[in-house]
Amino acid sequence: MRRRARGEGTIYFHKASGLHAGEIIIDGRKRTVYGATPEEVASKLAELKRQAADGTLPIPNRVTVAEWCE
Repeated sequence: MRRRARGEGTIYFHKASGLHAGEIIIDGRKRTVYGATPEEVASKLAELKRQAADGTLPIPNRVTVAEWCE
């Protein structure tokens, strides 16, 4: 597998779930997706990046430490 460029996220095998996982940081928050194959995970990461660019990314209900301190 080729090395991924900056901003593409990371893809790895998650032993506990038996699935492939992908992580990407968008707007200072780590987003994780799971899939059966690395290709499926890569397409889900691309979809997250597209949603972030379009402004249609769902807002998580968790608060970051920085937001809590404010």
